[in-house]
Amino acid sequence: MSVVEEYLSAKADFTRFETQLGEYATQIQTVATALMRQPGRMIFANVESGLPMEASMSRDSISFNGSEWKTAGQLQALLAEWHEKRRRMTSAWGAVPSDMKPNLSGPDERNQRR
Repeated sequence: MSVVEEYLSAKADFTRFETQLGEYATQIQTVATALMRQPGRMIFANVESGLPMEASMSRDSISFNGSEWKTAGQLQALLAEWHEKRRRMTSAWGAVPSDMKPNLSGPDERNQRR
């Protein structure tokens, strides 16, 4: 694989992973909003403890699948993976000859600052 192909592969991998991480962050944000606005009407399904009927049976109840919720350890592992994928992408970019860089889209600057 050429250095350009390695870079493009690493960048695509990072971008896919960052999109997935962003989707999970949105899920966390949605749960946080429900917890702040409707704590009496939200419930996690598929968890051991139960809540009063009005939490789950009301017309405006909100339910989230508890089995899809990540632990702090799982989130830490996702963050470690993000850092590794970013490192791989920036390292691959560094290996691209400078005369080829103008023809490529470099790593997103916002990722460089994180």
